[in-house]
Amino acid sequence: MRPYFFARIALATVAVGRVVLRHLQQLSQIGIADPEATATISSIVGEEQLHHDQSAVCLRRAGVIERMIGSVISAATESVIWIGICA
Repeated sequence: MRPYFFARIALATVAVGRVVLRHLQQLSQIGIADPEATATISSIVGEEQLHHDQSAVCLRRAGVIERMIGSVISAATESVIWIGICA
Protein backbone atom coordinates (compact mmCIF):
# COMPACT_ATOMS: atom_id res chain seq x y z
CA MET A 1 0.00 0.00 0.00
CA ARG A 2 1.04 3.56 -0.57
CA PRO A 3 2.26 5.94 2.16
CA TYR A 4 -0.66 8.22 1.23
CA PHE A 5 -3.07 5.49 2.35
CA PHE A 6 -1.30 5.07 5.71
CA ALA A 7 -1.26 8.82 6.26
CA ARG A 8 -5.05 8.93 5.82
CA ILE A 9 -5.50 6.09 8.30
CA ALA A 10 -3.24 7.93 10.74
CA LEU A 11 -5.23 11.13 10.21
CA ALA A 12 -8.50 9.39 11.08
CA THR A 13 -6.93 7.56 14.04
CA VAL A 14 -5.62 10.80 15.54
CA ALA A 15 -8.90 12.66 14.97
CA VAL A 16 -11.05 9.94 16.54
CA GLY A 17 -8.52 9.21 19.26
CA ARG A 18 -8.40 12.85 20.34
CA VAL A 19 -12.14 12.86 21.01
CA VAL A 20 -12.27 9.41 22.60
CA LEU A 21 -9.34 10.22 24.88
CA ARG A 22 -10.98 13.42 26.06
CA HIS A 23 -14.18 11.58 26.94
CA LEU A 24 -12.36 8.70 28.64
CA GLN A 25 -10.21 11.09 30.66
CA GLN A 26 -13.36 12.92 31.77
CA LEU A 27 -14.81 9.61 32.90
CA SER A 28 -11.68 8.69 34.80
CA GLN A 29 -11.67 12.09 36.55
CA ILE A 30 -15.24 11.68 37.71
CA GLY A 31 -14.00 9.05 40.13
CA ILE A 32 -16.35 6.18 39.48
CA ALA A 33 -17.16 4.33 42.70
CA ASP A 34 -16.56 0.99 40.97
CA PRO A 35 -12.82 0.18 41.19
CA GLU A 36 -13.07 -2.43 38.43
CA ALA A 37 -14.70 0.06 36.05
CA THR A 38 -12.06 2.65 36.92
CA ALA A 39 -9.26 0.16 36.19
CA THR A 40 -10.87 -0.77 32.86
CA ILE A 41 -11.23 2.87 31.82
CA SER A 42 -7.60 3.53 32.80
CA SER A 43 -6.35 0.63 30.68
CA ILE A 44 -8.42 1.82 27.71
CA VAL A 45 -7.00 5.33 28.10
CA GLY A 46 -3.47 3.95 27.98
CA GLU A 47 -4.21 1.88 24.90
CA GLU A 48 -5.97 4.75 23.11
CA GLN A 49 -3.13 7.13 23.97
CA LEU A 50 -0.63 4.68 22.43
CA HIS A 51 -2.67 4.41 19.21
CA HIS A 52 -3.04 8.18 19.06
CA ASP A 53 0.65 8.86 19.65
CA GLN A 54 1.84 6.27 17.13
CA SER A 55 -0.43 7.71 14.46
CA ALA A 56 0.46 11.31 15.33
CA VAL A 57 4.08 10.58 14.42
CA CYS A 58 2.93 9.98 10.83
CA LEU A 59 1.26 13.40 10.73
CA ARG A 60 4.18 15.62 11.68
CA ARG A 61 3.84 17.58 8.44
CA ALA A 62 0.06 17.75 8.19
CA GLY A 63 -1.09 20.60 6.00
CA VAL A 64 -4.16 22.78 6.15
CA ILE A 65 -6.34 20.27 4.27
CA GLU A 66 -5.33 17.44 6.59
CA ARG A 67 -6.10 19.56 9.67
CA MET A 68 -9.50 20.49 8.21
CA ILE A 69 -10.32 16.84 7.48
CA GLY A 70 -9.18 15.91 11.00
CA SER A 71 -11.50 18.54 12.45
CA VAL A 72 -14.46 17.18 10.46
CA ILE A 73 -13.70 13.64 11.63
CA SER A 74 -13.43 14.82 15.24
CA ALA A 75 -16.74 16.68 14.98
CA ALA A 76 -18.42 13.61 13.51
CA THR A 77 -17.02 11.49 16.35
CA GLU A 78 -18.34 13.98 18.92
CA SER A 79 -21.75 13.79 17.25
CA VAL A 80 -21.83 10.00 17.35
CA ILE A 81 -20.89 10.02 21.05
CA TRP A 82 -23.51 12.67 21.79
CA ILE A 83 -26.19 10.69 19.94
CA GLY A 84 -25.19 7.57 21.86
CA ILE A 85 -25.43 9.37 25.19
CA CYS A 86 -28.76 11.03 24.41
CA ALA A 87 -30.43 8.00 22.84
